[in-house]
Amino acid sequence: MMYKRDIAVISFICLGSKEKTGSEVEFKRYASGLENITSSKYEGVPHWGKENWAEREDLGKVYDLDAFNNFRKTIDPNGIFMNEYLRARLQ
Repeated sequence: MMYKRDIAVISFICLGSKEKTGSEVEFKRYASGLENITSSKYEGVPHWGKENWAEREDLGKVYDLDAFNNFRKTIDPNGIFMNEYLRARLQ
């Protein structure tokens, strides 16, 4: 997603107890709002390895999901590397 593109990376990590880091609900509101702004206004692309709120239709705008899924099936025909997140977006 970074190859031959001008990019900026926005990333944040929260570690600790809820008393120190704050409400999960507030974090989700902030993070999903930021994701929406960056994807709609700046063609931002969510990181597959980090929590995000993109759906299949969102990812389909920036990735060729059918080609990826066909390739994935050749290297992982039994889906042992699939998880709930990927199943919702690739199958």
